Amino acid sequence: MAPPLSSFRLFPAPPSITFAEDAKLKTGVATAVDELKKARVGVTPPFRLAIIDLVGGSPLKWGAHEPDTMDFIASEAKIIALYAAFALRDMVRRFASLNKVQTVVAAAAGAMFGLPKPAKRASLFDALRTEIDPTILATADPLLGSTKRSERLPRYEHMFQVAPGGIPDFTPQYRSWLRAMIVPSSNSGAMECIHGIGYAYLNGAMREAQLFKSGVGPWLAGDFIGKYTYARINSQNDQGVAQAGTALSIAKLMAIIIRHAIVLDGDAFTHMENLLHDAVNGPDTPFLTRSAPYFSDDALRIPINKITHIKLGLADLKSRNGGQSVGSEVWRLEGLFRPDKVYALSYQNLDWTKTSSEDLAFVIRRAIELYEA
Repeated sequence: MAPPLSSFRLFPAPPSITFAEDAKLKTGVATAVDELKKARVGVTPPFRLAIIDLVGGSPLKWGAHEPDTMDFIASEAKIIALYAAFALRDMVRRFASLNKVQTVVAAAAGAMFGLPKPAKRASLFDALRTEIDPTILATADPLLGSTKRSERLPRYEHMFQVAPGGIPDFTPQYRSWLRAMIVPSSNSGAMECIHGIGYAYLNGAMREAQLFKSGVGPWLAGDFIGKYTYARINSQNDQGVAQAGTALSIAKLMAIIIRHAIVLDGDAFTHMENLLHDAVNGPDTPFLTRSAPYFSDDALRIPINKITHIKLGLADLKSRNGGQSVGSEVWRLEGLFRPDKVYALSYQNLDWTKTSSEDLAFVIRRAIELYEA
């Protein structure tokens, strides 16, 4: 018989990999930050940084500077929506398959025992709303209590299409919104993606991936346009914000995607990786690969061909916090020094009024150089 709905998972199972702070990588980052402070007397780096070594088995090694500080990260948070969209697609497919099995079992039992044919089942999307939505609401983070019920829940027709007898999949329009959200970092594309997923499922996916814990980790409860209510969480650099995270948790999310560390149906990771790869050479090229005025010393600049996947964020802080722009990025970095070394790397709160792209690039280069020595 088909498994009961009570055992049905709303979210993918936890990651197959774990993460552990590594003494050598930790020392490399700390030494690099200390050397920057000595070279730039009076400068206290405002940025946070996390580096995860993607080579090897579980646990993956990491080292960081202020890894658990929550900051406003602007569009870098769109990688959260990217992952959550494919997690929701996986759930919808599993639910559709379960319902199909249950229908077949009921029909077979009816034929065997001469029972009436079962009543026609509700449409997939109606069944999801009836059987799944209440559980999504019940598991929603309390911070989302200020948002409307409709904003917390998925809009299934907005995202999915189902051919007769087929497997649920994104509509062509939703696929185009996913691409718009990641590659040119379109806010309107992000809005459509987020409206489809719903805040409760979106942030629940971060919790179940063991990335959001005790109010710390990836948080996305704004739609970048303002059509949905924003549910804000406290950040170090900008107080209450709707797009936040820590350097370590966002780097872990990239690591999970790159390592295919969660079971997702079909081509999920291929699509995610393709979009993050295409973003490297999209309209928003990585900050630390840019020429003047970002860099005067090309020896420090990170070669763009070493960054294979990215999501970038850039926005202004509130006026009471200075009003200046801050940058954030998450990367897959390959072969910066050794060709066999690959990293997931995230930084945030790059405040160009207090530091520079060159300062951050120096810390990244020096930390990896010391770790690989």
